[in-house]
Amino acid sequence: MNLKRIAPVHFTKPVRYCTECNRLGIATEAEIKSGDSVYCLKHHRIRNSRYKALEHGKLAPSLAELEALLPADMICPVCSKVMCYTEREGPLNSVISLQHWRDGTVSWICHACNTSHGNSKLPENEWLRLMKLVKSNEALCSTCCKILPLSAFHKNSKSPKGIQGSCKSCGNIARMACYHRKKKASK
Repeated sequence: MNLKRIAPVHFTKPVRYCTECNRLGIATEAEIKSGDSVYCLKHHRIRNSRYKALEHGKLAPSLAELEALLPADMICPVCSKVMCYTEREGPLNSVISLQHWRDGTVSWICHACNTSHGNSKLPENEWLRLMKLVKSNEALCSTCCKILPLSAFHKNSKSPKGIQGSCKSCGNIARMACYHRKKKASK
């Protein structure tokens, strides 16, 4: 039997462009597939944020309106941190997040500020004022509402900033109260 060797054929994957960018006449290579469409990181974040807001019954502006709200410099308007679209580009606390303010408006802020806002008991204007005062080596305690050094917080790898939302002393008070409630209930 006389068999000929055939050189292997290498197929190159065709470049796919973001569905939204393509609609706007921009050729941006897509990185994420969603259903039959593909998206760049920016449009994937915008779409996911919009659909998550709709799932939670919150205000969800159109995709075009949300894109228009994106800060051109990608700086968080609350803490002045540089933001990114996904964890592929930077840490979770820097990922851009859709913030629903209590006055009914929406804007884009970093994930860390969005989480802090959700945990805060302060009126919104007071929370914003204090957040603008927080330095990079400090954090705002969600319980006592004081700006404290990072060393005053227990570490928490699952939180956006890597620390607990409450300072150590507020956490100790909460743990002791819980201990006494459980002790009383078991009697």
